[in-house]
Amino acid sequence: MSAAGHPAPRGKMIDIGSGRSLRLVCEGPSSDRPTVWLEAGAFGFAADFGAVQEALTAAGWRSCAYDRAGMGFSPPGPAPRDGLAIVTDFEKLVAASGEPGPFILVGHSMAGLRLREYAGRNPDKVAGLVLVDAATADASETEAFKPFIEAFSAASRWAARGASIGLFKPLVYTGLGDKIGLPPAAKAEKRWAFANGRHNRTAAAEVALWAQSADQAVAVPAYDPDWPVAVVTAGPVKGREQRKAMQAAPARRAKRGYVDHVEAATHTRLLGERFAGHIVKAVEFVGGGRNPPQSLRDSSPEGEHPARGGQNKTRPDRSGRVWCFQKPGTRCLARADRLLRHRQQAFALGALAGQLAGATDSFGLLTGALLRRLFVMHVALHFTEAAFALHLLLQGLERLIDIVVADENLDQGSLSIRRPDHLPESLSGAGRANKT
Repeated sequence: MSAAGHPAPRGKMIDIGSGRSLRLVCEGPSSDRPTVWLEAGAFGFAADFGAVQEALTAAGWRSCAYDRAGMGFSPPGPAPRDGLAIVTDFEKLVAASGEPGPFILVGHSMAGLRLREYAGRNPDKVAGLVLVDAATADASETEAFKPFIEAFSAASRWAARGASIGLFKPLVYTGLGDKIGLPPAAKAEKRWAFANGRHNRTAAAEVALWAQSADQAVAVPAYDPDWPVAVVTAGPVKGREQRKAMQAAPARRAKRGYVDHVEAATHTRLLGERFAGHIVKAVEFVGGGRNPPQSLRDSSPEGEHPARGGQNKTRPDRSGRVWCFQKPGTRCLARADRLLRHRQQAFALGALAGQLAGATDSFGLLTGALLRRLFVMHVALHFTEAAFALHLLLQGLERLIDIVVADENLDQGSLSIRRPDHLPESLSGAGRANKT
């Protein structure tokens, strides 16, 4: 079945009361170990943890991932979809699942807010926490990242609009359809959700309430210092010291903390097959009572593949390639797969830019050229950083296009376009801002 259609979902639907249900995927053997509950970040759902669940099962852990209301295969829930609504649904799901507590809670990205709120409301259900490149609920971080949150929210609205009118369907088999690196069944689900309008609209609604969700999270008690906390981050520390310090703070406040900076990973690839072993190690630290080699483990060398048990060291040369040293006297030459991924993203985003620009009729050539130029210049950026750059340019484009998206029956909805009499100055200004 096409990934842009409706793949058969894994797991089962769980009744959480009031005529509502959520999709739940539990894998792995039942044992005396704590069950690991996995909470996905923005635009994420159970499929995001497909590789992590496989790795946890292989290590003997039982894990459960789910789709929030309106995400993936779960029916929509009542608005607003803020932190309180999401955590309340999660509490009902945990109770209805029959899984015994206390639990190890794992949260990726924006899910750091959900873990803080759930743990504060249910301290007796917490055995430990694993924060995977996660946001924290601290007011200082929310204020420091306010510009990013606003830009991400704007980009999320455009993602919802694009998916709702079918623009993403041609892109499901590009690197955008699965930026994680998932096994086949989860990959099919992820690609389908990438192009699904309802999924993207719900995700955008959640992101729009980021600040409110953070306020709700800090209103509950902070993490108990007696809880073991592991923090796993993606990307290099250099140049991101402040961000990394804020992410690591929960582990440093805990009596037993663990920090692993996986420098070779990206924010999304950290959940994929290549790096899932880092998350398993963090779970084992939290649940098994074992100490890492250092009280706070920092930095994983570039090229290390812990899930594969190897120490495949690499170094890039000036041509952008990677020289691999696998055995003494043996040398292989391979292009860095991250460069290929960025080029795939640039090509896919260029195609999307063309479709968006085409909607502006006579302005299509200009906006299309600007958008394509933007992503040729930014192919080395992390996707969320590219999304921020896209937001700046779309501030002008947004005045050219008026997309009317109904909340219901979008499959039968219509596209309304308003063509202005002149090109806004902000478009050319945004283009110049991104060029510098």
